[in-house]
Amino acid sequence: MKKDLIRFLLLIICFYIFQGTCISAQNQPVKYSSTAIQAYNAGVAFHNQSKYELAEKKYNQALKLQPDFAEAKKNLAAIYQNLACEYYGTEAYDKSIYYAKKSLALKPNDKNTKNTLSIIYQNLANENYSTAEYDKSIHYAEESLSFKSDNIDSYHLMAQSYSAQNNYEKANDVYRKILSIEPNNQIAQQNLKYVNFKHSDKVLNESINNLTTGHVAPERLYGLIKVQPGIDYYYFEKMKTILDLIWSEPNGKILLSALLKQNISININNGYLNANVLREKQKKTLYLYFIIPIASFTTNSAVNINIPTSYIDNFNNSNLYATQRIYNLQVFIHEFGHAFIGIKNPKDINSIEEEMGVSMIGYNIANKIITGKYLDSAQTETYSINCLIGLLLDEHRDLPVYSDFNKSIQRYGITMPYPELYSNIPSMYKKLLSEGKVAPAATFKIEMLSP
Repeated sequence: MKKDLIRFLLLIICFYIFQGTCISAQNQPVKYSSTAIQAYNAGVAFHNQSKYELAEKKYNQALKLQPDFAEAKKNLAAIYQNLACEYYGTEAYDKSIYYAKKSLALKPNDKNTKNTLSIIYQNLANENYSTAEYDKSIHYAEESLSFKSDNIDSYHLMAQSYSAQNNYEKANDVYRKILSIEPNNQIAQQNLKYVNFKHSDKVLNESINNLTTGHVAPERLYGLIKVQPGIDYYYFEKMKTILDLIWSEPNGKILLSALLKQNISININNGYLNANVLREKQKKTLYLYFIIPIASFTTNSAVNINIPTSYIDNFNNSNLYATQRIYNLQVFIHEFGHAFIGIKNPKDINSIEEEMGVSMIGYNIANKIITGKYLDSAQTETYSINCLIGLLLDEHRDLPVYSDFNKSIQRYGITMPYPELYSNIPSMYKKLLSEGKVAPAATFKIEMLSP
């Protein structure tokens, strides 16, 4: 799509150049020799028939006879520019550059030829991933702007090259310049959103890559990590770092302290299965004199937190978007939250409210670790809506809506910003249902009022 747009711009450039060429010298004031004019007019005739090689010879003949023949230089420059466009169209970039530069030699201040070179170098850079060629593209776009400061095409070329070099700050400046000239330019509006997203992602990724912990978790906490046989020691070390990060955040420390107190295992498993918390049921029997069974009952055995290696890999993968890496950090905290509430009050588990609550705890703590602050109101609304959509698209949709989770979690010392934005789950559900973003869920038919 991007390449097609550039081709279109180049065709327009070539069209306007051609429109301004092929001026006959017959009606010009007599200042050139008759033989030079005759050669020039023959060149014009061939030029109008698109016989460029013959036209080139005649124009060069005129210039040899009359070196100051301005019209011959102009039309010869146009031929070279047209050839540059033609070779560009066949992706013969070397020849295209050759003829564009020959055109500039005759007409040094031609902004269209400079734009052509900017386009060619940008395409070469896209193919070769060459920073040097992006720099050349920017150079020729800037030179074009020096002759016409409101040339939108040149600004687009510059912004695209800056963006391709991951220099989103400069790309942002250029797109804003375009919008100052053409406020309704839709391409600039869309691309400005994109470069702003990429800039934010770049900053966040740098923050993740440079994370340091001011508070190291206690050694006993590392003892909760159980690595499945066959899994590389690397994952144990990376899980320790993740625990350090979560421990450094006050609410995260509350969650981990409860796990530590109850000696909850954090199991690192192979593969790409979902992370989960399992509460294994165990049947016990009372015996009289250790021989005669008199009663049986079921109890909860140890809670196990299961984390596949894929979540550790994804959090440490700098090639992913920062939002994806934050999501993977959130998964650890999400599961710790499930285990935490299971320890504190098992009645509060298995509800949409609990799933929403531990997700928002996860996102807030992850965001605080990486950016130094919790989610703002707009982010809270976005994350909670997306969370509810996700819950209503899988098996979670059959869970009861409420379980008193939000009240309980505050009693245990964990507070999150803007809980009012996601506390009325039925209201959120109604809105999503009216927008067609979710299908009707049976649970909500009997539970449409918030507690």
